[in-house]
Amino acid sequence: MQMWWGKPVEFWDAASVVLMWIAGVATAVAAVTGFTGSLISREVSVRTQRDSDEKISSTNAVAAEANLKLEQLRRTVAPRTLDGDAFLAHLDGVPPRPVEIMYLRDDPETYNLAFSIFFLLSQAKWPVEYPKPIPDTTSNNSFADALPKSIADESPKAMGVGGQPWGVTVVAAAIPPPGYKPGDNAETDSRIRPIAALGEALLQGLGRLAYVYAAGLPEGRIRIVVAPR
Repeated sequence: MQMWWGKPVEFWDAASVVLMWIAGVATAVAAVTGFTGSLISREVSVRTQRDSDEKISSTNAVAAEANLKLEQLRRTVAPRTLDGDAFLAHLDGVPPRPVEIMYLRDDPETYNLAFSIFFLLSQAKWPVEYPKPIPDTTSNNSFADALPKSIADESPKAMGVGGQPWGVTVVAAAIPPPGYKPGDNAETDSRIRPIAALGEALLQGLGRLAYVYAAGLPEGRIRIVVAPR
């Protein structure tokens, strides 16, 4: 019997088969382990990316909300301004009407806004008077005279000339009715369209506006009262 290292050849043949089987199993285990590791690594990567995307999305949402609140705060406390191009576009082709502008004395913000409106109306070729301070409610004017003196003396000055206590008011003997659209009625258009167009020009920049009917004003004349916010 042929011997190798003290063992018969048959022994070594059997041993080589066992070793090859072990090597095959080890290779298979390594392959499975590698595949499993790849799957786990991919799942970890996907979850990590998803968590990262969610955090970025959340951060962006917080930033957007902060920017929105900052813009709202800015519009609340910053001086009111008008977009000149948009303002003039609203008045393009509209028959001009005489305009007077009043602002609250000793209030720099209302003064600046009043003169901004004045310069834009002048640029639009509307007949507009130089802005003037709102007179005392006790002075002779139809709005103050319509109120008991005790109430007139205690009311905000803007109310004495037909304006609201805050914001910008368009005062006229004819004001746009609810749902007014240019072209609905030719007779109404001739009286209302200039007032409505001026109101829209102011509204687009200021965000809010009031209209007040005033029978005491001459037909076609428009008064703009600029009160504090």
